[in-house]
Amino acid sequence: MEKGRIDTFIQQARDRKTSDTTSMTIIKDFLICDSGKGLIAIQIEYLNEVIELKDRKEVVPLPFIPEYISGIIDVRGEIIPVISLLSIIGEKSGEEDYIKGVVIENNIKVCFLFFDIIGLLSIDIKKIKSVKDVRKNLYYNEEFEYEGENVIILDIPALFESDYLS
Repeated sequence: MEKGRIDTFIQQARDRKTSDTTSMTIIKDFLICDSGKGLIAIQIEYLNEVIELKDRKEVVPLPFIPEYISGIIDVRGEIIPVISLLSIIGEKSGEEDYIKGVVIENNIKVCFLFFDIIGLLSIDIKKIKSVKDVRKNLYYNEEFEYEGENVIILDIPALFESDYLS
């Protein structure tokens, strides 16, 4: 997925928020990412950018840090911590083959690595439901269906308020 398409989608989502105040349908915009363990949605309002790693070595490991921090990455001269989202949400890591980075900003910037970026999606909030099974987690408690597969919605504010990122 090319950067220009993502930038256009983000701008359209922002324009819709400021111009459509009379509609009864409330739409949320998401970036859908493949974690290798399932699909994860990130609200566009927290998305800073998507990057493609040319080489996994772009993530520089650091000594003596918690296992959920994969290292740091240089994004156009800005050093950003790379966080293992799978470690935080309680999944076993398998991020060695991840080649896409999603930079999220909520007071600070962090990068989560993914296997792939599936696409951009605008969804009616009526289609979003609570996660009711054992997968429920502090950092995701809502999901929706996309092409027959459940997509969990990452709760960015909860994640940034957690001990992991605060």
